[in-house]
Amino acid sequence: MLSEKSQTVGDDPYTAWVYCPKGFSVRSVEGAATSGKAVVMNQKAEGELLGISFRGGGETVSWTLQFDHGNM
Repeated sequence: MLSEKSQTVGDDPYTAWVYCPKGFSVRSVEGAATSGKAVVMNQKAEGELLGISFRGGGETVSWTLQFDHGNM
C-alpha cells in the first residue's frame, strides 16, 4: 500500500507517477479531499509507470494505492 497527500491548485489536474514493476498490479485507488469530498481518481499505465490523476479543487487530497503481487 502507498498513501500520500497532495496539495492541489484550483481545479487544475494533478498527476503523480509511481513505479509499478512487472508482477505487480493496482488493486484499488482511492482519494478524498480534506473536506471529506470524494475525488475521482484516474489511472494510466505507461510501461512500468503508473500515473494517478485527479482534480482537488484547491484542497489537499489524501490518496491511497493498494497493490496485488502476482507470480513473477
